[in-house]
Amino acid sequence: MVARITLPPQVRSPLMYNEKKVQQGVARLLMTSGYWKDDPSLSVSEKLALMEKNTSLNHRAKYKSLHVTLNFHPDEQLSPALLKRLATEYMQRIGFGEQPFLVYQHFDAAHPHVHIIAPTIRANGTLLDLNYIGKRKSEPACRAMEQKFQLIVAEKKELTVREQIVPAHISSAMYGKGPTKKTISDIVQAVIKYYKFNSLEQLNAVLHQYHVIADQGPEHSRMHQKKGLCYSIIDTQGNKIGVPIKASSLWYQPTLTKIEALFVANHRDKKKHAPAIRQAIDQALQLTTCTNKEALATILRSHQIEVIYRTNAAGRTYGITFIDNINRVVFNGRELGKQTAAAAIEQRLAPSSNNRTEPPSPSIKPAHVERTPTNSSAAHVDPASYSEPQTAMQQLIYALLQAEYNPEYSYDPYRKRKKNKKGKEPER
Repeated sequence: MVARITLPPQVRSPLMYNEKKVQQGVARLLMTSGYWKDDPSLSVSEKLALMEKNTSLNHRAKYKSLHVTLNFHPDEQLSPALLKRLATEYMQRIGFGEQPFLVYQHFDAAHPHVHIIAPTIRANGTLLDLNYIGKRKSEPACRAMEQKFQLIVAEKKELTVREQIVPAHISSAMYGKGPTKKTISDIVQAVIKYYKFNSLEQLNAVLHQYHVIADQGPEHSRMHQKKGLCYSIIDTQGNKIGVPIKASSLWYQPTLTKIEALFVANHRDKKKHAPAIRQAIDQALQLTTCTNKEALATILRSHQIEVIYRTNAAGRTYGITFIDNINRVVFNGRELGKQTAAAAIEQRLAPSSNNRTEPPSPSIKPAHVERTPTNSSAAHVDPASYSEPQTAMQQLIYALLQAEYNPEYSYDPYRKRKKNKKGKEPER
């Protein structure tokens, strides 16, 4: 169970957002609390009246409404009655149990979730305590409710988030703005949240996998000069289809300014995964079957690394991008080092290259990085897992692999490291 809290300056905006979802048929009013009647047929003006009455009692308050989204694991089977209990208990635990609030159930995502709206001002005009409400009240409430109601805990939900990012359904996206906007919103929000990239081009490299593109418009256009951004569905050839959607109109508001603010932190956070990707590329290039760019892409794809070649009109490759879909990081070839730049890759793929090795015998497992989502840059491969070599060639390869993974020098991602006085990890 995960709760996401926003504090809009007034209640009308979150209320109208949820009412619009109801009109579109992807949400419903699940319950009301603190109203004179619990009736789904309440008009919008009736729903808004009580909340605005509270907010009008304190004109000095900066945040006059609370908008919470309670998100549950896709495998949860939650009845309307249980969702009502969860919403009511959550509001009580964070101190909003006596406030009037509305609960909407949404059906426009792959996981069950509800939206809760409440005023932050009491009936006597005093403001509820909102200081660090997420850390002090919301997170403890979620953990306690997970145990009480035996819900799937948040950590397990994070492990399956990759399954929730699905490619756009192109045929349905061609029929109007409604489904197009929903599809784009879901994909863009998930990619921005879970992938590490440090340029708009790298973001688009990931979005292309899901048939979406972020577009600034032509270089001298008004939108480009004003740093505007639109998102569009694309077909398998990269052609835009459907209605472009402005970034500011999406719920997550993935504008260019917001995306650029992530670049520095993303660049720092993704560096720890660079050694593992470099090693996977080097090992792929050493195989005799890796004779051209298409073969390299196919080999790396088996390790969940997508390769994108950037070419000019003349067909010359001037750049290369690697997308690690396991650890969800994006690198340009030059970022990983000179040997993985586009020109270096083409040179290493040249027929004259003599550093290739025969594919390992079926009795010998190839040396490769264990590609599981971890916080380490590489994972240790136990040499004992290899079968005993039989032929002279196998013995030679086996000896080389043993030397590469000598336990004395291997990297253990779970070993605790000592930090220096400034709190930084020592250079390796």
